[in-house]
Amino acid sequence: MSSVVPYRSTGRLPVPVNRELAAIKHGALAQATRIRGIEFVAQEAMFAVAGLSDFEGRLIQMTPLAEPRLKAIVDLATAAMTAEVAGIAGRLG
Repeated sequence: MSSVVPYRSTGRLPVPVNRELAAIKHGALAQATRIRGIEFVAQEAMFAVAGLSDFEGRLIQMTPLAEPRLKAIVDLATAAMTAEVAGIAGRLG
């Protein structure tokens, strides 16, 4: 015979259990918010890099002699955005 006593629900959880569940939910929500923040910054950086790359290509077609300088500018901007995304991920992650 089992020594397990069936739980008889009163419809409410004990206060300590409710507090622990609330703390767990709060932690999960905070973590999800940090993840969304990282996602937003990364997505904005990706769109910006795509736009810069497209614009760079069009400018190079119009002024081929400026190609090395245009590439350097876009590479610097891309590196700065990459560093920003990494910084946000490090601070929020």
